Amino acid sequence: MFFWLIKTTPDWVLPIVTANVINMISDPPPDMGRQLAFYAVISAIVVFQHTPSQVLFFHFFSRANRSVEMSLRSSLCQRLQHLSIQFHKNSKMGILQTKILRDAENIQGITCNLLEGIPFGVITIAISVIITANRAPKFLLFFLVMVPVVVTINKLTIGKIR
Repeated sequence: MFFWLIKTTPDWVLPIVTANVINMISDPPPDMGRQLAFYAVISAIVVFQHTPSQVLFFHFFSRANRSVEMSLRSSLCQRLQHLSIQFHKNSKMGILQTKILRDAENIQGITCNLLEGIPFGVITIAISVIITANRAPKFLLFFLVMVPVVVTINKLTIGKIR
């Protein structure tokens, strides 16, 4: 999770830097050059650290994921060995093996989706609320009204879209 947090910093730091630069250009401060240089350095650091942290994240994630997948496949094989000879005689082993492989891949896919989706959503919402509360506290009321409206519209239309 540490490397995931570091690798996703461009997603939440760059919009803040961009907003600050736009505000600075629309209302130039006396030390605009120094502030622009500061934001350029911050942006460069955030962008250039992305690739190494992405590599480290996937290294540790793949290692953990392969370990879980190996344990799952090993457990499934042990369970298959406990089944009776009659079961193995009557069932098609190719179909059973395909099902085991597919189930292990599905669990891997679920793990990837959960690890990428849930923390990213939580962090994005938290940062959005914190920045909005800091810069325009009255706009939080808009969030409080619009989020339930959007969720309701989504629930009502998703069935028809499917």
